[in-house]
Amino acid sequence: QDDSHLLHQGKVVSDDISANLAPAIPRRLILSDEASNISQINPISRQKNTIQTIQKYQDAFQMNHTNFVWYLNNNDCFQLITRVEKRLAGYFSLEKVGMYKSDICRVVALYDRG
Repeated sequence: QDDSHLLHQGKVVSDDISANLAPAIPRRLILSDEASNISQINPISRQKNTIQTIQKYQDAFQMNHTNFVWYLNNNDCFQLITRVEKRLAGYFSLEKVGMYKSDICRVVALYDRG
């Protein structure tokens, strides 16, 4: 049996395994922070790290735009969580550690939009 067929979502789309397909996983970078936008992230070292991360993904995705970045501040996160999975809203509101708060937000964002 010939195993050289390229499958995409269960269908043979090409005999050439190097065929150029849209990625099955959306090319999206979900970032969250308490700051209202990236330019207000503090300390400045964290802001620079965020910008460098975006640039690295932009290079990896070979994109000349930043439309793949979804930035959510705490208010955006709370609204999203309330709409998508209300049971997590209390945990999000009570969480004091930013990285855990951000994890809750990003999990809900992934669940909502993939």
